[in-house]
Amino acid sequence: MDNEFIVVPRTQFKVLVFEACIDALKSLQVPTVLQSGADRWMTIEELSDYLPGKPAVTTLYGKVQRRELPFKRLGRRLTFLQSEIDQYLKGQSCMSHIEINAVADQYVKTKKRGRRQ
Repeated sequence: MDNEFIVVPRTQFKVLVFEACIDALKSLQVPTVLQSGADRWMTIEELSDYLPGKPAVTTLYGKVQRRELPFKRLGRRLTFLQSEIDQYLKGQSCMSHIEINAVADQYVKTKKRGRRQ
């Protein structure tokens, strides 16, 4: 095999490398979740603006402390992934009156009935 070297000026080399990198990045397939912009990291202030009812930041800190919200720590900074927050919100639902009555009946049946005299 015959190896040939071509001498290219530094500026032209930089341009060639840059163009090769751009072409390589264009050929990558980006997942649709990231393309739509639905999956992004948020700070606690951005989360406050994002959530329905716009709860106070102190309220969110309390929910984090009680582990009620999905979060990640980057050093001392709290971050929230939007897709995880969306899943958390979808998982929350109110019980119907029938479900509430069923839970209450079950509680009353299993509760010990000790009275003071």
